[in-house]
Amino acid sequence: MSAREIAGRRPRLIRFEAAGDSRLWCSCGRSANQPFCDGSHKDTGFTPIRIVARSAGEEALLCLCKRTKSPPYCDGSHNAIGAYEGEEGDSAIDWRGALEAARAERSPGRADLDGGCHVLTAREMQWKEMGGWRVVSAISKAEGAGNLSLQLLEPLAEGPDAVGFGSSETALFIVSGDAVIEIGDRRFGATTHAAVFVKPGERFRAKSASASRLVIAATVCPPAAPQFLHDVGSFDDRSPSRVSAPDDAERRAMGERYYQVLTSPDAGGTEITLFIGAIPKSRAAPHRHLYEEALIILSGAGVMWTENRKCNVSAGDIIYLPRKQLHSLECVSAEGMVLAGAFYPAGSPAINY
Repeated sequence: MSAREIAGRRPRLIRFEAAGDSRLWCSCGRSANQPFCDGSHKDTGFTPIRIVARSAGEEALLCLCKRTKSPPYCDGSHNAIGAYEGEEGDSAIDWRGALEAARAERSPGRADLDGGCHVLTAREMQWKEMGGWRVVSAISKAEGAGNLSLQLLEPLAEGPDAVGFGSSETALFIVSGDAVIEIGDRRFGATTHAAVFVKPGERFRAKSASASRLVIAATVCPPAAPQFLHDVGSFDDRSPSRVSAPDDAERRAMGERYYQVLTSPDAGGTEITLFIGAIPKSRAAPHRHLYEEALIILSGAGVMWTENRKCNVSAGDIIYLPRKQLHSLECVSAEGMVLAGAFYPAGSPAINY
């Protein structure tokens, strides 16, 4: 059997017009009609894979590097062959002529880039006191988001009200401080940069477990405003494990960068993926995702690029990325950048095109 040939360093986005439409995906890499088979696999030992659309308008990212472990679909393996490295000569983004996005007066700390992408500075936003918490709605439908929202919450006392987001799925990320999170009759310890999953219908309370200021980012899908109630409600014990902390052994490489997924179906999550990642001093090649995403810069500084606009970003900034928006996040700090991200629909942070 001959080796699979690399037909491309990025996956190909395809769209089916009708349910039941089918195509044959090239597995050998030799087809001149990528990503589809043209019969070139003869005598290679490889056979094509048939893809059948389940619904009209269905989209899929088909692997071109032929290294995916989930054929025919992209699983991010192309990032290991240099597809995530940026180049000055890439014309998809105007590296030299991009306009600096101004911070808007009407929305303190907000800078608008292309396609609905925007950057927010949390410390400049208007926090409100509600139910024993300081709260700010960083990303919401009112601000242009689609299927997810992001709230920042800081408990003001030892016994704030319980917070719930109705029937929405909620992924908590401990931005700073250590916490004790109460969900129903269960209590969980969570250190800085850990994730805690709250299932639909559940509520949570939090108190600081250290002298550091406790700030929690709650990503909610579908978008919902927080509800503050005295009763902490019940705990769904079908998913007893809810906390995931950063672990070097769980890191996954993506070019020179790495990420670790902090949420999983085992915790009850089906809609949101929450991850933590690190970026060395570098610029990613321009790319897109099929998911809608919120990013929080935890340390370091850099530049967020879209087609014709750019914005400096640093610790405390929040980036909203609509689905399919072309972008590149550059780190300019010698010590690198650490960030957290959450996106819908759930999947792998490595998949891009």
